[in-house]
Amino acid sequence: MIDEIKKICAKNLNCEEDNLSVSKFYHGDGNAKQKVLFLVTDNGSASRGGGNQANSSRASLKCLVKIRRDKSDNSRINDEYDSCKKASLLEQKAFYIPKALFISKVGEHTAYGEEVVAGEVVSKGQALSLVGEVIDFQRSLVPYKRAQVADIIKALSVYDFSGDQLFVELNKVLIENKSSSLSCSFSHGDLTFRNILMRSVKDVKDNLRCQLVLIDWEYSSSRPVWGIDFIHYMVRALKISSYREAMEARSKIVAHMPEIDKDFPVLVALDRIFDLLVKNYNDGRAEAVARLLRQ
Repeated sequence: MIDEIKKICAKNLNCEEDNLSVSKFYHGDGNAKQKVLFLVTDNGSASRGGGNQANSSRASLKCLVKIRRDKSDNSRINDEYDSCKKASLLEQKAFYIPKALFISKVGEHTAYGEEVVAGEVVSKGQALSLVGEVIDFQRSLVPYKRAQVADIIKALSVYDFSGDQLFVELNKVLIENKSSSLSCSFSHGDLTFRNILMRSVKDVKDNLRCQLVLIDWEYSSSRPVWGIDFIHYMVRALKISSYREAMEARSKIVAHMPEIDKDFPVLVALDRIFDLLVKNYNDGRAEAVARLLRQ
């Protein structure tokens, strides 16, 4: 697989295959449903670059290649590529979006090449200091339709959730709000502090400033609900672990973004339902709901 990655990178990035090195950047714990990341560097450009070693190493970074372990998950790699491309067109200034460089095949697997962005991952202690940027990002997303909560309930009702007490409790929230509707929009889908990098860049006057980078667009197409990025971020920034805790913190959360108050219970329930569907089922149920919301 390493040699094949070199070939597609050389072809798509216009560089010499013999100069490329590929190393596993992240391979998780071996779960068949996980994504593997490969870091691709150009050793030839690094050795010819001159200057200090740090600058040469930085200049040699070519791309990050993402591949799903399970080839049946190839569509998720395609979705991530498409979402990152769409995100780069958003009229928002809160975050830098890594460039989607190419999509290609490595054997039976789909490989997505993305710009390498070096930075420091935002910590839990820094999370609440970035709420303003998260709100700016959320408000930049333009809704394209309204979806009925009753239709979401109907879409979920065709699946067997017997014995899943957590889903039963969350579904009750949807039933209690079945006459409501939600705005649908493009979303990040997993906007947490762990998916934000902080890096130093130079402005037009050559002064250093901090830039926030929003990475990992894997769940973008599967959670197309306006407001869910803000809810997802706040629930995790405040270390909330249940629907009840989120409702207790409602006033504190909506104080930052009052327009989310009306849909707050449904948004919190849906956020947790999407997480549950992906983590405990991962069999297309989340995508079925997402298709309904995207139509």
